Amino acid sequence: MLKYIIKRVLISILVFVGITFLVFVMAHFAPGGPLDLLTADANLSPEAYEALEKSLGLDRPIVVQYADWLGDFIKGDWGVSYRFNSAVSDLIIPRIGPTLLLMGTSLGLALLIAIPLGILVSIKPYGALDYLSNAFAFLGQAVPTFFYSLVLIYLFSVRLGWLPMLGMNTTGETGAWDTIKHMIMPVMVLSWHQMASFIRYTRASMLESRNAEHVKTARSKGLSPSRVQIKHIFRNALIPIVTQIGLQVPLLIGGAVVVEQIFSWPGIGSLLINSILYRDYTVIMGITCLIAVAVLGTNLLLDIIYAKLDPRISYK
Repeated sequence: MLKYIIKRVLISILVFVGITFLVFVMAHFAPGGPLDLLTADANLSPEAYEALEKSLGLDRPIVVQYADWLGDFIKGDWGVSYRFNSAVSDLIIPRIGPTLLLMGTSLGLALLIAIPLGILVSIKPYGALDYLSNAFAFLGQAVPTFFYSLVLIYLFSVRLGWLPMLGMNTTGETGAWDTIKHMIMPVMVLSWHQMASFIRYTRASMLESRNAEHVKTARSKGLSPSRVQIKHIFRNALIPIVTQIGLQVPLLIGGAVVVEQIFSWPGIGSLLINSILYRDYTVIMGITCLIAVAVLGTNLLLDIIYAKLDPRISYK
């Protein structure tokens, strides 16, 4: 197992380098650039423009720029934002907490509702509850998150006035209840999108596992239906469910980008959108690194969990 983990870590490092290099190249070859936005109203002469470009190191070959960025990143220097002229780490780190709060709450709520509901509908498939849950899951996956967001804002903020529309806290308020009220709508949007997948996968995995040989053996021994359902069927069905949870991590971050922008949530997603608009390469790269590490780390963790859930899985 240790050799496998070391091998996966080495592969993850190579994947990380490949991801960051591709993003670095695409960002630098996109139309416009930080200099165009910084000097839009400056009316600089061509000589002054070239001098500024050289001082920022943007005149060098793209491979050299990436190598310098990667070397500084390994040393803990994430660079300086072109737009804000401040350290990238100072911009990103304060926003990690709000994003994790939103993501963690959404994922936890989705699992808390979707997995018990998926187990319940698998006991009596093709019933009224099963059809209702399928319709619920279909709507959750078919309708874009921005549409849910706008509908909720119109209903609960504009029409009813029950919930605050934007931000994480009301000006002058710092209490937990105020933050919870601001979280309700974005959490509803993100968790519904996640629940759609978890309900479907839990139901399908439970139905597939209930006819396995070890389940038939457990029933023949006279074990109670609830014990067979939870200990034998659900445990065997956990592997595809855990896989789906891991696959949802990057999707949840992607969904949070849109939702954070709509609700003006002060997280990483809204910072990423603004950085893309201003071609702030260094901030884009910093956020890309966080997302890449989260995805690669989640995949490695899932492989370890597989071996714990199913003794038949071996990584020797």
